[in-house]
Amino acid sequence: MTRIARIGAGVLGMAVGLGAMAAHMLKPILTEAQAANWQTGVLYQILHGLALLIIGLSGINGRNVRIAVWLFCIGIVIFSGGLYVNALTGFKPLGRVIPLGGMAWIVGWFMLAFAGAGKQVDKRPGA
Repeated sequence: MTRIARIGAGVLGMAVGLGAMAAHMLKPILTEAQAANWQTGVLYQILHGLALLIIGLSGINGRNVRIAVWLFCIGIVIFSGGLYVNALTGFKPLGRVIPLGGMAWIVGWFMLAFAGAGKQVDKRPGA
């Protein structure tokens, strides 16, 4: 298994644990809005953890792929992590930083989309 796949698996395991923690341990202390923010963080962490796992298992590589992987990881820390901290602390100024994680993901997806640009393309129909 590649390092990227292992990172993806770790991110997914952490997301499951964080989701369970919110459902059980944090349920009595989080407001409905805080719980919704937490679950949004978990959802996006799962989506990008799956992306990392798929990238790692697919064997695709290249500069744009490496940049996408970094941006996905940065997005997980800033966006999902920011939502977790915000849900636990209510620290409002963090709300200005959290969208930067979303921007990292958007750029990462475009980097991944253009990972093969300029390389020989399979000309078969449906490829």
